[in-house]
Amino acid sequence: MSAPPASASAPRPRAARPLSALEDTIAQRLVFAPVVQDWFTAAARMKRLHVDLGRLDIDLKKDPARVAAFQRAAAARSPFPLGTRFRIRGPWGAEQATLSAFDAYNGRIVATLEGAVPGDSLARVTDPLVAAAQRLPDGTPIAAAPGAAAPGADASDADASGVRCERSADPAFSARLTQLAQLVEDSLRTAEDQPIYPRLKAALKARRSVAAGCFGDARGVVIVTLYAGDYEWVRERVLLVGATSVKRATVRDLRFRAHEALHALDADGDGIDDLAARAWTPRGGGTVILKLSDGTRFERLASGFAWER
Repeated sequence: MSAPPASASAPRPRAARPLSALEDTIAQRLVFAPVVQDWFTAAARMKRLHVDLGRLDIDLKKDPARVAAFQRAAAARSPFPLGTRFRIRGPWGAEQATLSAFDAYNGRIVATLEGAVPGDSLARVTDPLVAAAQRLPDGTPIAAAPGAAAPGADASDADASGVRCERSADPAFSARLTQLAQLVEDSLRTAEDQPIYPRLKAALKARRSVAAGCFGDARGVVIVTLYAGDYEWVRERVLLVGATSVKRATVRDLRFRAHEALHALDADGDGIDDLAARAWTPRGGGTVILKLSDGTRFERLASGFAWER
């Protein structure tokens, strides 16, 4: 059986350097993303923009010696070496950055970036802030960083359309999104489709979220989730809302059952906004970037910063 073809941006194999006993112990608890993976989730953590690269299955106990050993072990064992280049796309636009160091956050292996000037600036003052990180092939020329919007401004990369997206919604449209979210929740609560077990019926909750953006003809997204227990029973409705139109959308997100819209971003530079969201499943959750496909379907482009109970 032949091996699958490697990604064009997959790094070349490197000779592994010898590790100390502590470094080797930690290295055995590092679970990185596959070497062929090109799309990652970046987010504001610890007042900086970090890229999630995998899982850390050992407690560093905030011990400086263990943290330093982790950083050396990660640098030695990561399939994404120091110097790996990423194209970062967030709600502020697009920029290129370089993997400069490894860190740990809430059980995750994360990369700090050199050159992500607008992203790091926004990460200091914006929460939540999510961006897509696309790994670039070796030899990709360094592009000049585009002018960044001021913190809080809604400007998008204009790779495909040549037109920047104005994501700020006027009060009337914002009120319409909120009203639609309430109507959808009311509809879900009064529908015949309800939990059949008393334990779940007693624990029924709803979550409403909205995001303004440039989703093709639509200018906003509404997500309403009715759930019970630890997301054992979930019913979710997603709407794409235009100036005079409302249409149903679907979400395909593997194991995650419930979502909360955070903000819009053009994650892949095609000129159509995608969606950053929090996501949940029984005993776990994470951050996802959902790409809008075929005008009515959100599909996972990247996920990261997962957690489990």
